[in-house]
Amino acid sequence: MKEKYIFIVKSTFLNFLFISLLFSFYLFSSLKNASTILAKFYLIGSYLSSSFTFSLIPFLLTSIFALFLNKKITKVLFFIFSFIVVTFIFVDFAIYRIYGFHFNGMVVAMITTPGFFDSVSLGAPTLISFIFILVAFLVVELLIIKKSEKLNFSSKKILLIFLLLIIITASERLTFAISDLYNKRDITRLSRVYPLYQPLTIRGFAKRVLHFNVNREFNFKVKKSTLKYPQTEIVTPDLDKTTLPNILVIAIDSYRFDMLNPKNSPNIYNFSKNSLVFQNHYSGGNSTRFGIFSLFYGLYGYWWHDFLANRQSPVLISTLKKMGYKFKILSATSLTFPEFRKTVFLDIPESIEDDFGKRFDRVQRESALVESFKKFRESHNDNSPYFSFIFFDAPHARAFPKRYNIFKAKSGETNYLIIGKRNITKVKNAYMNAVYYDDALVKEILDYLKGKGDLKNTIIVITGDHGEEFYENGHFGHNNSFTEYQVKVPFVFYIPWMKHKDINYITTHYDFVPTIFDLLGIKADKKGYTFGNNMLKPIDRNYILSCNWSWCAIIDKEGYRLLFSYETHKSFDISLYNKEYKEVKDKKILNEKKKFIFHLINQFNQFY
Repeated sequence: MKEKYIFIVKSTFLNFLFISLLFSFYLFSSLKNASTILAKFYLIGSYLSSSFTFSLIPFLLTSIFALFLNKKITKVLFFIFSFIVVTFIFVDFAIYRIYGFHFNGMVVAMITTPGFFDSVSLGAPTLISFIFILVAFLVVELLIIKKSEKLNFSSKKILLIFLLLIIITASERLTFAISDLYNKRDITRLSRVYPLYQPLTIRGFAKRVLHFNVNREFNFKVKKSTLKYPQTEIVTPDLDKTTLPNILVIAIDSYRFDMLNPKNSPNIYNFSKNSLVFQNHYSGGNSTRFGIFSLFYGLYGYWWHDFLANRQSPVLISTLKKMGYKFKILSATSLTFPEFRKTVFLDIPESIEDDFGKRFDRVQRESALVESFKKFRESHNDNSPYFSFIFFDAPHARAFPKRYNIFKAKSGETNYLIIGKRNITKVKNAYMNAVYYDDALVKEILDYLKGKGDLKNTIIVITGDHGEEFYENGHFGHNNSFTEYQVKVPFVFYIPWMKHKDINYITTHYDFVPTIFDLLGIKADKKGYTFGNNMLKPIDRNYILSCNWSWCAIIDKEGYRLLFSYETHKSFDISLYNKEYKEVKDKKILNEKKKFIFHLINQFNQFY
């Protein structure tokens, strides 16, 4: 038994050296993006830790089987596992080199779609090179097996080296965590260089336990980015800023599409009769960060991770700032998490007010937003246009005052350990009470604007960041599926000079930015900064995309949802659901829907 494990340890050491050689391709291709000495040390540290992590895969797998097998079969297994690992690294780097992202579900969906090799010809030189490299890997792994027996290096010394690598791993993870707290972009933007790498973040711990100020966006300057965004020149019109309309965006957390009705949202519903109402509108995500990101950037939620790592603000804010807009950002919850202070509102930290939780309970925060907006508007008297974002949270928390308990439920009380279909009614009723409460507060804002005369020159959007499900399609809450109830939201678009109209073609959150740009006369090639379209013009699109932490769903005109992961470890989890969120097993339909990937893959590497 001891002899088998000595073999495994020595073979793992040699395999680590070989894997380190392969990982050096990632390292050298990314060193140009390491702009400081600390960034270079971090990149080298994460290079060593990633190489070590991958070398542990055949080590751990073989160690388990070695308990039951003889030494000869143990050698064979180590060889097989190691060959699979190094082949994966090679294939992943080829994808990373071409597209800028790692092996994921989108790649698997594309290459398993019938017709892929008809439309994508790799050519004889590529295939010959690929086969040659695989043969070389076989030879190297055989040599590792053979040489490990003759390696004149004690197992204790090797284990000491492994201990050093564990210390390096812990050190580089801690380096990232501290850099993330202090917005050190030279470090954070390098977190996606290596496959399967998981950076460490401690923002919540630092804020709650260490009382660390995680809001460090003042005087923040972008020096260098791994992103090329935008890719086009944004040309603003030469207009007197006093003629520009104000813009007010009201987002209600978890506000799903079927809540826009006379019973649940009577005031917003009445206001919608003077607005454009998009009846078939989808959020860019099934959770807050991805929904709001898609709304303000005009991009797929997939890009959230890279834009956060690069601390990249949206062209919407920078362009409006250039045009002379004043800003007021109001949120009932902290914009530290999700990290909107480090993304969406990075350029305007002085305009953010999101500390209501320190002074008010969940219910009081909602009305405090209204009062703060009024104060902002009262002090805004320099004739410049303003942009304001108001983010209500009551439906998410299912919190409301007693006088709004029209659906008979208790405010904010949900026992998540016992929640199920049988006892979901009261929980949904609490949610509807909260919607009803926020609806009344929105009316207060609209009445105030009407009294100030602002409705004549203010563009207003009322929408949700995502929806909320109560087991209608088998799920509860949000961020766990892409059902209609989790991703379809109201979109009331009030444009003073346009009459009411119900619009039924498919629109999405990432259509908002290009629409605003067109309304303001801003000239730019849309393909250089957004994946959206002007939603005021009929859009004949085949699909929209909605994403979350690691999944994206292609939602097409027929209501089908093709789910794929952009995380490497979930690459083979590809599934298709119909509008009712029942899984579709028909391979013919699945393969037909996977063809959307061919167009999508170019947009997944566009800004690298």
